Amino acid sequence: MADTVTYNAFRITPLSGPENYGPWKVQMGDIITEMDLNDHINPEVTPPTDTAKKAVWDKADRRTLSSIRLRVAPNIVQHIQGETTALGAWQMLSALFELKGQMGLILARHKFYSTRALDQQPLEPHIKMMRQLQGELRSLGQEVSDSDFAVTLLSSLPTEWDSFIRANLHGTINPQSKTVIADILTEERRRYEKDGLTPEELAIAMAATHNRRSVTRQSRQPASNFATSSSTWKRAICHRCGGKGHIARVCPSSKIEDVNEPDKAHAVFGVYEEEENDSDNDYAL
Repeated sequence: MADTVTYNAFRITPLSGPENYGPWKVQMGDIITEMDLNDHINPEVTPPTDTAKKAVWDKADRRTLSSIRLRVAPNIVQHIQGETTALGAWQMLSALFELKGQMGLILARHKFYSTRALDQQPLEPHIKMMRQLQGELRSLGQEVSDSDFAVTLLSSLPTEWDSFIRANLHGTINPQSKTVIADILTEERRRYEKDGLTPEELAIAMAATHNRRSVTRQSRQPASNFATSSSTWKRAICHRCGGKGHIARVCPSSKIEDVNEPDKAHAVFGVYEEEENDSDNDYAL
């Protein structure tokens, strides 16, 4: 009875599908090994035929099977509920998810190396996502070295960071991720301060700009809800043309060639003009 409590104390994330089969298989194998029941999932081991020994084997095999079933999600149990041996359940799960797990590795690698940060968006969430993707690859048995992560992170930055990337990699053979991340966040803060905005203010302002033209009359919000983004734009000073109400990265003088397309101008630099008929009680589009 005491042994059962000890074995049940091993807690791992239940198997939910191909996405976590790799780490689950490793951890579940460790649990079974710790229980000294590894022979019951080894296809090269032949069960005894002697009646007395077979009874002991069957009891231990049942414990192994129960340990496996208790560590899979309810929707996975249905796949192994008909299995009468631990080896049968183990091999069934392998047949169902191991090949898909290999495809998951390919997909995870593709996502990690092809992910790109969005223009004019805070980079800290992007860095966290890249770390998460690195962790997913590690769980699938694919280790990403620290220098490989650093180079991949730099290559995922927007094109406006090209000069920063060249400067950061110049003369560096094996960049360290902690140094690269610190440099990215420092440079980002410098750019925000140059534009006269905090990271939070820029994110709010840009989100309001991108959403402005998609807001319908049915989903309009009071103008006061946009006060933060509107006042943020009014405080900004463009270091390209010296104008107010926008920043250099979205300056109309550099991004708008045809001044006869006002809709295009709105979509690109998103300055909030005050309409002649606007009042304090109007709704912002």
